Parts: sequence; C-alpha cells; structure tokens
Amino acid sequence: MLTWIIAGSLVLGAPALKNEPKPRPVDPPNGKWAVVRMTIDGYELAGDSVTQTWEFAADSRRVFVPGSETSTHRATYFHHGGVLEADLDTDFGVRKAIWKVEGKTLTICMGREGKPRPTTFSAPKESGRILVVLSSVNEFK
Repeated sequence: MLTWIIAGSLVLGAPALKNEPKPRPVDPPNGKWAVVRMTIDGYELAGDSVTQTWEFAADSRRVFVPGSETSTHRATYFHHGGVLEADLDTDFGVRKAIWKVEGKTLTICMGREGKPRPTTFSAPKESGRILVVLSSVNEFK
C-alpha cells in the first residue's frame, strides 16, 4: 500500500509535459528575389559585390550567380512556434533558417550546416551564420 501512495504522489507531483507546437508547412516566398545585402559570419557584402538572384518554389531554392552555374537545392518551408522557418539544402548539408517578408523585402538568416537554427536575424563574427536581405524582382500584373 505504501508503494502505491509513493507512486501516486510522484505522478501527481510531476511537472506536466509541455506540448510543443508541431511545424506546419507554409508557402515559400515564391518568385525571384535579388540579393541586396549579405552578411557572412560578420563580414558584410553589398552593392556590386553581391550579384545573386534567388528563386523560391514549393520545394526548392535556385541561386543564379552571373558567370557561374545555377544551383538548385531542396528546400522546405514551415511555421513553428510563431516563426517562419526553412530547411535549405546546400552542397555541404542542410542550413536551418528563419525568414520573414516585409513588403517587397525578404530577410533570411541561416545557421551553419548541422548547427541549431538561428533565433535572431543576425550574423555576428564567428557565428557561422549568413544573413541575406533580398528585394522582390517579381513582375506583378
């Protein structure tokens, strides 16, 4: 009987399990976007030093760099705990990212391959993060 009383008090006194929200798929920032500014591990590139165009589709991300081969990689987009997130494949693994669209501006912050997802839109020195600010080049009719 004593065993049952102890077991019951442990169960009743145990903290409740937290119900983590499950990621929900969302539409990607469809269309073409021109890179305006990029910060890589604390080093900022802007203007003529950044001439990339990115194109997003339901399950992919294409990167166009003048004079180079276009690269296409798998991408998944979802909403999790109030944040827009993405998993972006690269030649070296998956970069976990957060993203937001404000008007015609898309901002993406990617963590290093195999590292945790960023929680802020920043890429300080030695973080391994990449912060990319893009502008829509979609033609709306």
